[in-house]
Amino acid sequence: MIPLIIIGSFLISTILSVRIEKESNNKWLGMLSAVCLNLFILKSAWMLYGLDDESRVFGIDFTGRHYLIIAIPLISWLQVMILSIARRRKDNGQA
Repeated sequence: MIPLIIIGSFLISTILSVRIEKESNNKWLGMLSAVCLNLFILKSAWMLYGLDDESRVFGIDFTGRHYLIIAIPLISWLQVMILSIARRRKDNGQA
């Protein structure tokens, strides 16, 4: 389930950040929106995993929630690369 959340967060925030960058012609706004969307989606999922009753009853947390937090900078870095490629293609007139 966690890989699906990470992939979903990546796809949603990439699509929205590319769209925001193209509409506003501001690369920093696109990058900021990508980071904020990732942070919001993955942090929300991390908090929802904390509501698991079984982990609270037994006092253990084997759900792998830490992968969600680790994924935030990795996904953000990938999106910055994708935004720079999209910007370069737009500047060259290919898109």
